[in-house]
Amino acid sequence: MKARGRFELTTKELPEELQFRIDAEKSQIFQVALAAFAFLFMARILVPLFAVDKPLFYIMLAIAIVGIFWIGITVAKNWNRVYTTTLSVTGQRLEATGDLLVPDWYGRYVRPGKIVVPVSEIKSIGYSIGGKYSHSGFWATCGFMTSSCLLPGLSPEQCTSITVAIARRFPQIGAKKQPKV
Repeated sequence: MKARGRFELTTKELPEELQFRIDAEKSQIFQVALAAFAFLFMARILVPLFAVDKPLFYIMLAIAIVGIFWIGITVAKNWNRVYTTTLSVTGQRLEATGDLLVPDWYGRYVRPGKIVVPVSEIKSIGYSIGGKYSHSGFWATCGFMTSSCLLPGLSPEQCTSITVAIARRFPQIGAKKQPKV
């Protein structure tokens, strides 16, 4: 069982671009604890409570068993799932693909699969904590209230190393790094 999950950042230099890739496996502790809690709740609370009325007891037992199986299937399905996000940097654009969250027109967060930010629109790049529903990680700021999380889940040190690598390879983008506070 993955108690803490796994997180790996790799960098690849290609002739015309720079690629950063995150492979993350999330922890399954929460789902396993939820299944154990559901079983204990069923055994301790529901069984004595509904043991008097047999038809209601069997209905509640069936609902509890289906719930436990649903949690078990969800845990099994996501057991070895790897969430991958890739950032490709060229002299013209930054393109992120993979496991991303961005707000839609109504303020709901959706997974678009791809974010493209032209270099001409970038005001700054670097680490940001994110917001209420967004990830911390490597962000590109394009103007007032327009930002995109291109690599979620990174630490400030990892974002600094990415910014330095981008500045070394593409100085026109590296000049837009965030000022130190």
